[in-house]
Amino acid sequence: MLEDTGWEVVPEPGSALLLFGGCGALLLRRRRRKEEADVA
Repeated sequence: MLEDTGWEVVPEPGSALLLFGGCGALLLRRRRRKEEADVA
């Protein structure tokens, strides 16, 4: 919507890093819980 009026929208690198870091942390947590369940 802002691009139509001439504004330039540039995503912040910090927010992208936070998003990918959070997804990575959740995947690692899920993998560890699965491994613990398989061992028990």
